[in-house]
Amino acid sequence: MANKIEQWCESIQSHEGWILPCTKYPVGSASFRNNNPGNFRCSSLVMGELGATKCVNNLAVFPNYETGFKALKQFLIYACTDKLRSYKSTMTLLDFYKVYAPSSDNNNPLNYATCVAKDLGISINTQIKELYEPMQTPETPVQLFKVFSQNDPIWKNDKIGGTNLTVGNYGCTTSCVSDGGTWFGEIITPKELASHKELYTSGGLIIWKMIKTIFKKMKFFYRYYSFNESIIDKYLIINPNTVVLLNVDRGYHWVFALSKGNGGYTCSDPYPYLAKKRFYSFNDIDGFTVLIKKEEVIPQPTCIHCSIHCPK
Repeated sequence: MANKIEQWCESIQSHEGWILPCTKYPVGSASFRNNNPGNFRCSSLVMGELGATKCVNNLAVFPNYETGFKALKQFLIYACTDKLRSYKSTMTLLDFYKVYAPSSDNNNPLNYATCVAKDLGISINTQIKELYEPMQTPETPVQLFKVFSQNDPIWKNDKIGGTNLTVGNYGCTTSCVSDGGTWFGEIITPKELASHKELYTSGGLIIWKMIKTIFKKMKFFYRYYSFNESIIDKYLIINPNTVVLLNVDRGYHWVFALSKGNGGYTCSDPYPYLAKKRFYSFNDIDGFTVLIKKEEVIPQPTCIHCSIHCPK
């Protein structure tokens, strides 16, 4: 199937109510006035990387039409290539619209998907990854994301830092940090990470601020010591340049957050071999850490009392 991303953008623009100034709409529709063909709401991704400059009635405003159309195109490419956690490349077009235009917001995902499918000449059951076929060049980035198990036989008996603690018994944080690196296209295994003595305290705790000295593409952003749903969602769901590690089991264990579900989050638990997906409810979460892409610029939280160590 040919690359249909731009055609998809044009279909969305039409169905989101892009209306030029006319008798009924003397100044055009909100989508037109905001240079926002995707009718994006304000989010850190849209207001940051995608180029919106302000927010009006919770709708993003772009400086010009070209920027707004490019933002929609980039968003769809991210969705088709597993760069947005709320979207998977294996989603059908109908599944996509259940997230993009959910019925909880008074939308009709089935009707929306049916109209777009007709525009594109496809079925609502077409997987969205089939709509994007990038030109393969040496510069095309490779998505390396994978999850690690702390009990992998290759490193489970390796010591953490300069301690006598093994990765298998105490390497959950180490494994999750390695997961984060792969999200940004950099593989440093738990075995390699555990060998860096400067990354750990004498008790085997991660010194978060040292992550940037080991990874070329990732750095520590902030360590939160209590559960906050809105903050986790901000970094987990919206921004592809951030990852979230959740502190669970009364502070004794770390897992890598993958997606949000009803009342909690699906995570990769590094303790089993192989790493296993598990669901953790809001009540299971005692805190979390946000890691970000090195060139990403995010304002620091207002609280300045931030420990660089893991919890006891």
